[in-house]
Amino acid sequence: MTSIDQNRPNILLGSESFALDRGGVSRVGRLVSHVLTDARKDYSLLSLNESKIESELGKSLLACAGSRLRFAAALWQPNDRYTHFMYTHLGIARAHCNLARLRRPYAVWVHGIEVWDNVRSDYLRAANYADTIFTQTYFTRSRAALTNKVFDRAEVCWLGTTEDDAPEPVKFDGEPMVLVVGRLEVGRCKGHDQLIACWAKVASAVKGARLVIAGAGPDASRLRKLAAESPAKESIEFLGFAPEEDMAALWRRAHVFAMPSRGEGFGLVYIEAMRYGVPVIASIHDAGQEVNVDGQTGYNVSLDRPGELGDRLVELLSSPSLVRQMGAAGRARWHEHFRFSAFKRRFLPIVDAFLERGQWNRAASAEPAPALSGWEARSRTRLPTSSAARIDSLQPKANNY
Repeated sequence: MTSIDQNRPNILLGSESFALDRGGVSRVGRLVSHVLTDARKDYSLLSLNESKIESELGKSLLACAGSRLRFAAALWQPNDRYTHFMYTHLGIARAHCNLARLRRPYAVWVHGIEVWDNVRSDYLRAANYADTIFTQTYFTRSRAALTNKVFDRAEVCWLGTTEDDAPEPVKFDGEPMVLVVGRLEVGRCKGHDQLIACWAKVASAVKGARLVIAGAGPDASRLRKLAAESPAKESIEFLGFAPEEDMAALWRRAHVFAMPSRGEGFGLVYIEAMRYGVPVIASIHDAGQEVNVDGQTGYNVSLDRPGELGDRLVELLSSPSLVRQMGAAGRARWHEHFRFSAFKRRFLPIVDAFLERGQWNRAASAEPAPALSGWEARSRTRLPTSSAARIDSLQPKANNY
């Protein structure tokens, strides 16, 4: 095999999946792949669960078809080919630090709930040995650092869409429609229960209003039963899984996108709504508040204040001018912060700094975290719970966010 050329880094990017329909972590992998391609980096893809990967995502690929043994072997065999490794999740990064021969630098993404509370010991080990940790929001870094100080050194990089161009803005014609998109997971609060619970109030106040729920998962039957018990059941629609080719038509029907979650580490779907110019309702309980600017691009509600979610939905659906105003503000925010070129500008300097490291230095991971200052010091002791506008004002200006 070709020996390592330290002057020309060669990256292996590993993920559980790179498929569009496998959730947010897979989409992060696709986004990183697009940046590496656009920046003309030498890299290959390694997928744990796929038997093939779309050729557009990389020059070469290793697909393990669900075999963890094959995944580990793929890491082991090309040790003299790849200079650097990048992983989309701590779960698969564990394989790297368990293989003694892999004395190569690696970087890993952390996303949210997997590092917020009761972090697994093997995940912490993978984080400690990583040369670079990427995370999507200041909220996630702050909350994770309360669990373990290793996450204090995480590099915050807001995500983006894979597109730079915006579609035609939504016209907001047709019946008033609230859209929620997300997998229906047991025990993962994305706001479905609360939306169904308040929908009778919304439907009685706004003529013709409809709640459209796109997504599949093990919690679907329970949520359908809950909706069937609502006085407004006729105006609640379950679409099941919505394939990517159907999403543009769904966005064009929406007047409001609502996903008031308690567990979002970022929320790619929020910025997709902004890209179409659709107002967003997120919550104050997770990183959605860092993406969605309360009172400008939509609202961030408290799920602990009964009636607030329904009141905000009624307010928006009853005011076409407010919907257009907030939708336009969201579209402008997407253009400034969340389109592909904005993500690339943030991410590439972090990647280049990582690629400058030619050797895997375990000792560096044992060094104490540096002293915190400014926003970081405040958020280390008290999680951010204010609006995204407040968070924006506290972010270090050097990050150009």
